Amino acid sequence: MDNVGIENKLKQVFAQAFTVSEENITSETSMHSLEQWSSLLHFKLVAAVEQAFMVKFSEEEFMMAISFREILGLLELKIQSREDHKCSFP
Repeated sequence: MDNVGIENKLKQVFAQAFTVSEENITSETSMHSLEQWSSLLHFKLVAAVEQAFMVKFSEEEFMMAISFREILGLLELKIQSREDHKCSFP
């Protein structure tokens, strides 16, 4: 999955988690800019992201994941690492 695909899929996950339109989700969307973003929804969002992308966040990453941009960056690193790992085996 390329970076645009990751970003689009992540927008869908955010939109579903917060019950908003995808058009309302931007790279600037954060815990501070989205009124619906509560601590409970943060747990649900991270769980939904983990399920949608088949990744697992550490506690530290979970705490850092307070914006669309941060989560997108974490995902890109995790997916790239996973793809690099697959390529290293014959």
